[in-house]
Amino acid sequence: MKRLVFLVLLSFSLCCCKQKARLENFYSTVGLYRIDIKRTDLGEYSRDSLIYKDLKVEFLKDSTFKFNMNVPFIYEDRGKWLSDGGDFESWNWLSYQSWLNDDDLVIGKGNQFTAPYIDKNDTILYINGATSKDNKAFIQEIYFIKVTSKLKDNYHLHPRTKSGK
Repeated sequence: MKRLVFLVLLSFSLCCCKQKARLENFYSTVGLYRIDIKRTDLGEYSRDSLIYKDLKVEFLKDSTFKFNMNVPFIYEDRGKWLSDGGDFESWNWLSYQSWLNDDDLVIGKGNQFTAPYIDKNDTILYINGATSKDNKAFIQEIYFIKVTSKLKDNYHLHPRTKSGK
């Protein structure tokens, strides 16, 4: 019986910690970001880097996101996003508007992106393997620098290397 009570309490404690981490990650992500064309390898889109340098994405508190322009290397300019635990082994997820059925967005479905992290005094996140439009050329990692935050506290942002270690 003691073992069962212990396991129930342990499970509850872990669940609460994971939920707290998700909320911290969520609120640290909310804000406006602009593409970092120095960190992002634009590949064949490099010739148009003067246009793409103005690309911005805003992650809103209502779990929606929107880009300020349509670009060929990102499937759509709006949709919904979801945060995970914010640790090195978890990803945040975004799903484009046309992919959503009855507002179903779950961890593991859609395009993944990192929790915000600090690198050389910048708050960074990147979209990993974003789906492009109409089978256009794909960019493996699209980096964004945080421009503004609607929140005063950036919670527990920490340095992170590209490899996540």
